[in-house]
Amino acid sequence: MSTFRLTFDEPDPSPVLLTYSNEVRHEFCYSPGEFVVSVDIRAFSAGRSIDALRLEIPPSWVSDRPLWRRVQSDGDVVEWRVWALGNPRELNERMRIVALAGEDEVLARERSIEIALRLSSQFDPRSNVISRPNSVAGWGVVQPSRAALNRTFAMVPFRDQFFRGLYRSIVFMNGDGSNPGGLCSGLARAALERSLAGEAGDPSLEDVVFWHGRQLSDRSLLSGAWWLFFGSPRRAFTTFRDDLLRDGRSDRCFDIGVPRPWRRDIIEALQSQGHTVVPYALEQTSEQRARPGV
Repeated sequence: MSTFRLTFDEPDPSPVLLTYSNEVRHEFCYSPGEFVVSVDIRAFSAGRSIDALRLEIPPSWVSDRPLWRRVQSDGDVVEWRVWALGNPRELNERMRIVALAGEDEVLARERSIEIALRLSSQFDPRSNVISRPNSVAGWGVVQPSRAALNRTFAMVPFRDQFFRGLYRSIVFMNGDGSNPGGLCSGLARAALERSLAGEAGDPSLEDVVFWHGRQLSDRSLLSGAWWLFFGSPRRAFTTFRDDLLRDGRSDRCFDIGVPRPWRRDIIEALQSQGHTVVPYALEQTSEQRARPGV
């Protein structure tokens, strides 16, 4: 575990940089993992008479000794060993030393702690990305079939109308150039599901078609409708980040380039303009700055 010595002997406005990451073995940890907070009383007090020091740390952090410490002499060096624990509540924390004379605060100094997030999900692009392209060259001509429909939806009302209508409009891929279709959502979801199951390599065409059709399920439609009307890049990023901080993994795909829902040709536009991606890593260095991880 890496240790960082943090002193308060003189005013120092420079922030301390701390990283919170699960990139190694998908286990969350801070780097540096612990701080030695050191206060040289003579340098800190600058001639003031003080009786005690109080260390203030973020609520989830812990110390190896009481945060309130009595000062024996002006030649003392008072130290605490401090660990950052739990998910960061803020990306900018502070650590503060307060000098006390009796019950009065006579001096205080603080150091800013800037926290950078480097998070990754269970999805590994080296082993979970599907190698075959989303085209006839990769998968051949795909036509909607009742066998695939039956596997995807055990029970669906108005089955014949559903198969001839919405299902046929979504689940197909051909090479005639007029409207080639595609299996983008199915490829993304199949790759994601294999990562959740710990499986590598390309899925079968049957699995790709299954997951592509599943985007028409009630749950997917309701969830997708929310994102269609209210989604934004910021909301998508925040949702994915919160998944990782909570579980260290994510079962989400996101649609990008989705057309406005009030278009009359929404089905055709979804086929030709929308695209589905699997987020798997992120870096965030402030509340305003973030980017996909690598």
